Amino acid sequence: SSDVCSSDLFASFLPGELYQEVYGRDLYTAAKGAQYLFPEAFIRSGAEEFLEHQLTAVASNAEFARVPYPGPGAIQGYLTREGKGEKTTSVSDEEGSIIHLAHLYYRMKGGAAWLGCQLNGATVLERMNRAADALLDGRLHPPTGLIKRSHTTDWGDVRMQGGLVPTMADPIGETWTASIYDQAWIYQALRELAEMNRAANQSNTADRFEQTAAQIKDATNRLRSEEHTSELQSLRHL
Repeated sequence: SSDVCSSDLFASFLPGELYQEVYGRDLYTAAKGAQYLFPEAFIRSGAEEFLEHQLTAVASNAEFARVPYPGPGAIQGYLTREGKGEKTTSVSDEEGSIIHLAHLYYRMKGGAAWLGCQLNGATVLERMNRAADALLDGRLHPPTGLIKRSHTTDWGDVRMQGGLVPTMADPIGETWTASIYDQAWIYQALRELAEMNRAANQSNTADRFEQTAAQIKDATNRLRSEEHTSELQSLRHL
């Protein structure tokens, strides 16, 4: 289908009384249960809204993020009621979170037809593919083959190093890590994206994402042992 996506209302969830923004990671986490309790708009519109607001150039907060990520195709970390967003550059799971959310709706009801609906001139699937490529271009660390992020608390976004804006990667002297969480999160997102590309008859793109997912899995398994500590140390000050 080439129809414009039909969701006009952004129906979603706030993570708490003190937080008045919708966070992509939290939205996907909530959606896994919410799909059984809320109308489908709470799943569909969240995925569409984040994809529609993906970056077309560099992030508005790029002065904190010259690392050199994020770039075109990256997904905002959160959205406000006014439709504004901000990219959290300390982390590397925001693109994967929205791919997970979109895959949930695709399997729940959307199907291949939904993947072809238009969001401001690009299909849902095209926007997801751009998001995955932006993440891989900006955060895949060639020496290890792993996805890097700032050294943060657990799966959160607050840097160990703190700073004026502790959720933003420092352009100089950042301490990078390769968390097992990110590798698993992105591995699954790439496999889901490959599934959706195959459903849309995009077999070459599906193959590419499947191969990348397998490479990340192999690199993760290879680098778990202590004998590869020196390779992981190369992540620290890039």
